[in-house]
Amino acid sequence: MNVLLGVTGSVAAYKSAVIASSLVKKGHRVKTVMTDAATEFIAPLTFKSLTGQRVYKDSFSPDYDKDHTALSVWADIIIVAPLTANTAAKITAGIADNLLLSVILDFTGPVFMAPAMHENMWNNAATVKNFTVLRERGVHIYNPEKGALAGLKTGVGRMISPEDIIIKTTDILKKDYPELLNAKKR
Repeated sequence: MNVLLGVTGSVAAYKSAVIASSLVKKGHRVKTVMTDAATEFIAPLTFKSLTGQRVYKDSFSPDYDKDHTALSVWADIIIVAPLTANTAAKITAGIADNLLLSVILDFTGPVFMAPAMHENMWNNAATVKNFTVLRERGVHIYNPEKGALAGLKTGVGRMISPEDIIIKTTDILKKDYPELLNAKKR
């Protein structure tokens, strides 16, 4: 299966390396798209080393026009982990001002998202509405859990574990998209 892993700017970005590694070990092909903010938390080289694939991050690369459509056609599923409140709001509004957002807007398959943010952001009325809309559109959202957050705070907003993301995604795929688990495309 071809998995596009989206990584956004959160301290939880380091957990995405575990997701990438686990997916590759399970025999899936993984390509990573990082927002500029994500590269402040974890280096693209980490994902290239774990997946053996180029990491996509620059919205204005010479290949941008073909990258966003090529990636959306290549992918069987998209997992965005961590997902910030900012990126969730842009997805909900249909904004495509970076490569990850353009790919998501162009993609027609199953999308899985694991939010990570401070508790007040998670509980903000705008964020609650955004996630309600995303769920209504068929996006699979893995609610954050209570735990340590950035800034030495504790609360609901911590991204669920990489292992739980893999388990939940696999369970949904088995139930709703069994043909994708054995996809042998490109």
